[in-house]
Amino acid sequence: MAWLTTKYGLITFRIMIYLKLLFTDGVFKMKTLRDEVITST
Repeated sequence: MAWLTTKYGLITFRIMIYLKLLFTDGVFKMKTLRDEVITST
């Protein structure tokens, strides 16, 4: 049972990190895109 909980916890932890990285990367790309549009206009 402890193994199951640990495995589930690790999976959830990895998903959270992945989503956080994805979100941060997306926000960064959006800012970069917006800056490029502002400077080119």
